[in-house]
Amino acid sequence: MANLQRYILPACLMLSVGATTLGCGDGVDSRDGNLRVDVIGWGPGVDGTLGFQTTLPNFPGAQNVRVSLTEPATGRVVESETFAVAQRNARLPKLESSDGLRMQFDVLDAAMQPMAYGATPLFSFSGTDYVQSFRIQVDPVNSFSPVGAVLSGSMAQSTLDPRSISSMGIERWLGRVGHAAVTMDGGNKALIVGGGDAISPVRAGADPNFRTPSDGRALSLHDDLMEFDPNSGYFTDLSFNPATNTVFPGGADRLMSARAFHTVTDIGDNKYLVIGGYGEENGALSVLSSIEMIDLSLPAGSRVRPLLDANGMPLRLSGARVFHSATYRPVDNSVVVAGGVGPGGPTDVLATVEVINLNAGTVVPGPALATPRAQHEAVLMADNQTIWILGGRDSSQALSSTSTIGVSGFVTPNATMLQARYDFEAVRSSDVAGGGLVVVAIGGFTDMNGAATGSVELGKLGRDSFNACGACTLSTPRGGLEAVELPNTRDIVVLDGRKSDNSRAGGVEVLKFASLSQGNAYSASATGAQSVNGRADSTATLLANGKILLTGGIGANSATLRDAEYFTPSDFVAAPAASEF
Repeated sequence: MANLQRYILPACLMLSVGATTLGCGDGVDSRDGNLRVDVIGWGPGVDGTLGFQTTLPNFPGAQNVRVSLTEPATGRVVESETFAVAQRNARLPKLESSDGLRMQFDVLDAAMQPMAYGATPLFSFSGTDYVQSFRIQVDPVNSFSPVGAVLSGSMAQSTLDPRSISSMGIERWLGRVGHAAVTMDGGNKALIVGGGDAISPVRAGADPNFRTPSDGRALSLHDDLMEFDPNSGYFTDLSFNPATNTVFPGGADRLMSARAFHTVTDIGDNKYLVIGGYGEENGALSVLSSIEMIDLSLPAGSRVRPLLDANGMPLRLSGARVFHSATYRPVDNSVVVAGGVGPGGPTDVLATVEVINLNAGTVVPGPALATPRAQHEAVLMADNQTIWILGGRDSSQALSSTSTIGVSGFVTPNATMLQARYDFEAVRSSDVAGGGLVVVAIGGFTDMNGAATGSVELGKLGRDSFNACGACTLSTPRGGLEAVELPNTRDIVVLDGRKSDNSRAGGVEVLKFASLSQGNAYSASATGAQSVNGRADSTATLLANGKILLTGGIGANSATLRDAEYFTPSDFVAAPAASEF
């Protein structure tokens, strides 16, 4: 690393730990580049009351704070400093000129084990930078906490942005299910798209039941795009123009068709395709065939439009659908839309495949699936061209069959899963030993009555069968779950979902990664963590700050939620790298 030019600049931190203020160490030159980090947290205050704290909370048993400059993409700890909670003066680690940096805070117990965690978003630093300001939320590890924001002058749980509908003079509840959530800006932010205010959870074999709003529409479906920024804790409706304190004219930066249970597919460069879903037509629930493009690189007021063909005409699917999959295939810059439920009702399950060619601006039929299916999983494999379609349901039963869709246009039958399942999660393991070919199938429903399973099985593309993972079995069987693979440990966090009786599957479980060469590649461990809001049917999005953002869903009182909370997983780099100076 001797040939790497580096700017090592002092940086200082101002934060409070309990009643003690930590300041900059002596000798910091304010003319040098530095980082300002404001710390808040969810935990006990000085009086022991649980809530939001505008300083680092008084976590019981906390002994030390470790502040590390990390490079998450490589798993490298660039610099690290540890100081006692009771210590008054401390300095942040030195900054180096680089991209993709993150400053993280680990609160440690007497055994030097992390008990609370928070981090900045990813940032770049150079010798020409002076002050960069960030806010982080430090929360207990393996626990839920509300997302904090300053609302009406005090800290409160962050909610979806009501300014656009308020400026239009509309009364509308922003709670939602059936929305989509994707990361943007390299994972630093999240984008929440559409959804609807449902009266009850959606089950297989039945259409959803959306409320009738008070704004003249027949169904309470949302057309908004909400950007979440963890640096502020705020959601921002992209259709709101702060310069005029009103919405952009003509419905700009809103979906052209309000929709729920659609797909939002990341096609790179902060561009996304919104495809299908439930909408409203002539005052009744309908299934959509429209395709919309979100391009966040364009100026505000022009970021949403129909996907157009070479002649400037809007493209549509030939078959309207919901509960389908839409997978971006980088090798030919296309989106493969497979299966789903058509406009003929919940039993109108489709076998058709359509390919959206983004280079040519066309939608063409793809190879049909051997079996109609919906609520299946579609996983892009490591070659960036093979899509593995797993499980799902037809009109009468859960499916165990799988097949692959290749760029050549063929559908090839593949190994059969041990358990027929739909509305489950399939995660492709990022462990290099698997060669990008191993998929983990987790939970799901096994029949049309909604019987849930906690079974976990592993399949490797090209093998004849799946392997059961007995040590991976979830303690709470669940379908409609969310599963997130952590980048450092490769553990899989299992959240949310519903049991066989349709009640919320409370509690987070972690599939702890061991090795793909072992009979039990993972082992299940229950954290005991419970959602702060009794949330189910939400989205779970892993952000670059290391936290999992849960948005919307249905709460403990059976009403849709308009707020968000974090789950803070245990995903730490083991030790700092040796100094290279």
